[in-house]
Amino acid sequence: MEMTLTQMLGQKLEYGFHGTRLTEEFKSLIRQYKIGNVILFRRNVESAPQLRRLCGDKLILGCGVPLMPSFGLVDYCRISCDVGLDWDNSLIMRHTNRERVSTRQAIGNSISRRQLNGRAFGNDPDVFFLRESNIRLSETDKYKLAVVNSLFGTLFLTSDNMGEYGSEAAALYERLRTLSERAENIRVDTDNGLTVYYDLDGTEQVLEIE
Repeated sequence: MEMTLTQMLGQKLEYGFHGTRLTEEFKSLIRQYKIGNVILFRRNVESAPQLRRLCGDKLILGCGVPLMPSFGLVDYCRISCDVGLDWDNSLIMRHTNRERVSTRQAIGNSISRRQLNGRAFGNDPDVFFLRESNIRLSETDKYKLAVVNSLFGTLFLTSDNMGEYGSEAAALYERLRTLSERAENIRVDTDNGLTVYYDLDGTEQVLEIE
């Protein structure tokens, strides 16, 4: 059955509601207008268990939430700080930002919390970058971030406009997207800095973070 224009808009727009449970009126609107996106605000949430009941079998991505109380309640969870457009942000930003914005720190978080992945929830290690513009990370550092995100996360997200990727970036993205499925014998060495080892197609790969 072909959707009406109103129902097509219902699929594209985001809708909110008041209260901590779905009313019969709002459920009716969801069915009538084929609403595809419902956004939740603080007014809708009392606790993590209540949020889980509210969402039912819908997938929940927890971002900025305490990790341990989220075990078994969210499907995916951000496990790192926000990445930055450079490696470790400026000295003044490190001391004035309440939240540590750092690509270096985000990589460390993703590695140190890797054991949570698939046990407590699916790990979300923030985004990676392959783009050439509006970025101050070196090609090496962008690669480190993307490899760590692929190896140790369930979600593999970028903030890039992928439509602007050239053929090389698009091919690299495809290789990175499937890296976690192809890599074997993944291990981490923290005795001398931070180094990730993994086998790919029978050859050991070494990724020196620092």
